[in-house]
Amino acid sequence: MISFAATSGKQSFRDNPVPKLELGNEGNETLEATVVAQQKGFESQQKQSQAIAARQQNEIAALTAAFKAQAAQIQKVSDQLGTQSLAPRVVANN
Repeated sequence: MISFAATSGKQSFRDNPVPKLELGNEGNETLEATVVAQQKGFESQQKQSQAIAARQQNEIAALTAAFKAQAAQIQKVSDQLGTQSLAPRVVANN
């Protein structure tokens, strides 16, 4: 049997956030089993989320290292091109 406690319309949600339920023993056991199952599911999801976040952090670190290496290569080529354009050139007048 389920029954709800009556409230006057004046209480806010914060004053009474959860309606009071009166369940028989079987209802309480079922409710407790459901809560335990949900908690296990949440814990499993949390572990999966943490594993995904760790993998993504590793991937970001690898990409960052690759970008830094590419930036160094680009800078090296840019420096080489800059010194070539500053070198004196011999121009033949025909």
